[in-house]
Amino acid sequence: MMKRFIVIFVVLSILLYGPSDSFSQNGEEGQKIWIAPNMPADDQTLFDSQDQWAHVQPQVQVFQFYGDYLKKTDQAILEKVMHVIKANGMVMAVEFGSFSEGECFGIKMFILDSATISSFLQAGGTFDYLILNAPFAHMLEGGKNDCQYSPLNVALEISKYIKAVKKQHPQVKIGWSEPVHWYYLGESFTSHPSFYYGDLEEMIKTLMEQIQKEGLQMDFFHADAPFEYSDRTPQGWEKLKHLQDLVHKHGLRFGLIYHSESGGKLSDEAFYNNILKALEAFRKAGGQPDDTVIQSRFTYPRVLVPESQPYTFMYAVDHFLEKMNTLEEGVDEEGVLDIP
Repeated sequence: MMKRFIVIFVVLSILLYGPSDSFSQNGEEGQKIWIAPNMPADDQTLFDSQDQWAHVQPQVQVFQFYGDYLKKTDQAILEKVMHVIKANGMVMAVEFGSFSEGECFGIKMFILDSATISSFLQAGGTFDYLILNAPFAHMLEGGKNDCQYSPLNVALEISKYIKAVKKQHPQVKIGWSEPVHWYYLGESFTSHPSFYYGDLEEMIKTLMEQIQKEGLQMDFFHADAPFEYSDRTPQGWEKLKHLQDLVHKHGLRFGLIYHSESGGKLSDEAFYNNILKALEAFRKAGGQPDDTVIQSRFTYPRVLVPESQPYTFMYAVDHFLEKMNTLEEGVDEEGVLDIP
């Protein structure tokens, strides 16, 4: 009965105030679909076989590259890749991990990344979005590298990085991701039992205050929350919905990264099953991200295409988007969101 009441409340909220795809920030409106396939260096499978993901292509707005792929891939191949992405009407995003590679100073991080940005642009890339990969998780005291910074010091170094990027690339929209379940969130939501990195709410507040103080702009936040961590953390899905609301209060777009660590290490089919379960679970909690990011990071799915072959990456993307559209239309005669 309580679950039914919550779902009715969510649907009424959508009817009264509009769905989350009406969220507008910094000139951006509507939901966006991002894909971030894990491609080995010099891999051009997707770009030699466009007809094998023809159904997915027009549904995707943003193609995300990992910095390592850009660093290690031959320039001639990059030129071909960029041509195909632009021909299909997608914009481009690049995720950099310099904050996770042991460097502790924002300016030095920018210098590390600037050569990759230059070769990306020379190959015909469009620098539309930049994602900083987990800067707090890596630089905080007790974090994954040796910086051992306070939240404020992390925010200061991120600000220096953004200032350097914007000076050369004023058009790029910048955001960051964090492994959500490594943190607790406010007073209500705990971290995953295996991790304790502090209060994510404090990190977001500290960074946004520093960004605004320096007259800079942050555009989005993407929640890195693999299916199994969300599912095993107490109130994990409700935590993500609370985070979505918090991010919106700071004037940012909220994105959820749909991927699976256990599935990505087990099999193509396990990855497929887990990202679809994550879609349903977050929607049941009332969540609806502005940016839906379908991402692979681990061994599986091993094969990217064709989209018609179970369980390639593009097969997973195609069925995920089909399910997402079904859920958006799935309101029964009593006004209840119908999720099987």
